[in-house]
Amino acid sequence: MALLSKGQIASVVYHNIFTYPLSQSELKKWEVGAKGLKLFSRRCLETAPGLSFKARRARRKTSLMKLEIAKRAAKLLAKIPSIKMVAVTGNLAMENATKESDIDLMIVTDANTLWLSRLLALILLAMFRIPFRRAGRAKEQDRLCLNLWLDETVLIWDKDNRNIYTAHELAQVIPLVNKNQTYEKLLLINRWILKYWPNSVKLLPKKRIEFGIQRSNPLTLFLEKIAFNLQYFYMKSKITRETVTCHKALFHPKDLGKIVLDRLKNAL
Repeated sequence: MALLSKGQIASVVYHNIFTYPLSQSELKKWEVGAKGLKLFSRRCLETAPGLSFKARRARRKTSLMKLEIAKRAAKLLAKIPSIKMVAVTGNLAMENATKESDIDLMIVTDANTLWLSRLLALILLAMFRIPFRRAGRAKEQDRLCLNLWLDETVLIWDKDNRNIYTAHELAQVIPLVNKNQTYEKLLLINRWILKYWPNSVKLLPKKRIEFGIQRSNPLTLFLEKIAFNLQYFYMKSKITRETVTCHKALFHPKDLGKIVLDRLKNAL
């Protein structure tokens, strides 16, 4: 441990929260940056324990099987013209899923088409019998969890929700469908993540990315409004701390960022 930099030792501490031992190459990729290091005490950096890789190898094997389900779903969702990106997130993106885990997906759509795209996606998945999580259903193993929806107008993360956890979640995203450089735009717009994890991703130069949002036609806007109202009416009584707007849907009933930050404080 003495041969590691402070940023690498801090990374060991962070990933220990997820029972995730790091390989040598991962220690470099996930080295904590200057802003993140402020969260770690000197004592913590001197006493960070290591973990066994045995459990991680088993989780990797499980993750690869779940990834095949995600790829099948992504191939299907790519047929919807308004869907611009489908990406794996959460523990599956880190190959750290357990047998009981669901399959977290992030979906980005054209401007002003989120709810119409979501409605079409759910219909399509049901038609092809690809299981997905529904409100109130306890069983989640191998089910798609479509818990993060954005349209292309809101790719930048809210400033009050930028921390070491959300930075890691964005950096670990694995795109399965990526139309019009949407994944590259997501990273570039959220380059603040490099303050926490400076080696985690490589950004394309802005000049190599085509920005620009196509204007929605009146019919699309009309259908989108109907789709939003129908789905919002259905989920209104179930909403707790989820974010539901015309351009964004974040279905996270628990504040995982706060949970991780609290655990991190307790580890210091």
